[in-house]
Amino acid sequence: MGVLAILTNIADLWLVRSAMLARTPTAKTLKAESKKDAVVPPGAMGAKQIDPAARGAVERFQEGLLDPGLWGDDLASRSDAIVIGPAQGEVTRGKKDIKKLWEKRMDAKMRAATNGGITAAVTGDGQLAWVSAPITRVAEDEEPLPLRAFAVFEKSGDSWKLIALHESAAL
Repeated sequence: MGVLAILTNIADLWLVRSAMLARTPTAKTLKAESKKDAVVPPGAMGAKQIDPAARGAVERFQEGLLDPGLWGDDLASRSDAIVIGPAQGEVTRGKKDIKKLWEKRMDAKMRAATNGGITAAVTGDGQLAWVSAPITRVAEDEEPLPLRAFAVFEKSGDSWKLIALHESAAL
């Protein structure tokens, strides 16, 4: 089970602002099922609401779908960054390991596109934003893989930088 959550603290009370929960199949199961028509984009019909304050994070999300090197640069610049999924045990943390993961993705010419509505919001202090959408990820020599992406961005000056990415599939 993969879990990624955004919590906010107001007067010493922690509130769950957003959460992504996903069962993670084994890589073997995911590969076998993706060859069938059994993989569907999780939550494709979910709420489609974008907080205007999250617009910059949404733009960075969309840019990273087409040019994943942007996301790789963001993630590999932080020692506390994390990438989860979509298969069981696929958890990558830290600059060095994320850089290796992204090199593999770039070598495979991995790209993604949304195939449903985008949902996005910001925390009360405006420093974190989350963006979620059903996507289809494609790479050379692989079947297209419908996923739900849940990305957390941190405000960095006038821009947003990706700090966490959780990808999940529904079989």
